[in-house]
Amino acid sequence: MYAAADSLGVAKSTWSQWEAGKRFPNGEMLAAITDIFGVEPCFLLKGEACSCTVIVHKE
Repeated sequence: MYAAADSLGVAKSTWSQWEAGKRFPNGEMLAAITDIFGVEPCFLLKGEACSCTVIVHKE
């Protein structure tokens, strides 16, 4: 899992906090994580497949 942290440019400690539910990635980072693992955002958030849409606004 730390390979994903490296490719996202986040510290391993940040990744560990995300896994433990102590902190959460922002929307843009969540979208990047879903791309890496090839899953929908709902799967990461709920642990099950569902239909949802994530809109990331970039300035």
